Amino acid sequence: MRTKLLILGAVALASAICVQAGVPTFKSFSGAGNATTPTTVIVPADPNLQFRVLSINYASDTNNGGLLFSKGAGAYYATITNATTGAGGTTATTNNISATNGLVTSSVMVLQQNGSCYSSTLSSWGGTNGTYFIVLASGGWGVAQAVNADIYQMSAATSPYVVGNSTNWLNGEALYVGDQGRPVIAKLTPALATNQIISLTGQYQ
Repeated sequence: MRTKLLILGAVALASAICVQAGVPTFKSFSGAGNATTPTTVIVPADPNLQFRVLSINYASDTNNGGLLFSKGAGAYYATITNATTGAGGTTATTNNISATNGLVTSSVMVLQQNGSCYSSTLSSWGGTNGTYFIVLASGGWGVAQAVNADIYQMSAATSPYVVGNSTNWLNGEALYVGDQGRPVIAKLTPALATNQIISLTGQYQ
């Protein structure tokens, strides 16, 4: 009888561990924009998981309002700390990077560090003999990049959802799915005066 109880207890414990490990990790994000700067939400990358968008609550004030999505493609990292203003040969827009293979001019670039994400547009790149750099649009990241901070080149944006002039919800099992270890960007554009991603909810898996 004691042996049976021990076996049952072990099975129950194993089941509990499996259930706990399988609990999905849900995250919600939000953002607001205007006629100058569209609403942009950047979902940080998890090195071991992909992000699946499950629902979006939005408010758009234009008839041709649309939701655009993109996901991280190339992955790089910062090789030195670059100040937000010129110092030591670097500037707010010139940032040293691990490599330049696969870069495409005018791509959206994302810097991820300390749990936050920042974006800019790639103007050009260069370098030789293991020392490489990217030149970003005016203003750069807006923050100083740290050594080993993750840098991603995003894919071309796709516009699968035309939302028009409305406030509404989109729900589904996979409105958009990113790649493992890569960030996801959701953008609501354009705006006459203001638009908003009230809530974007998804799951890391």
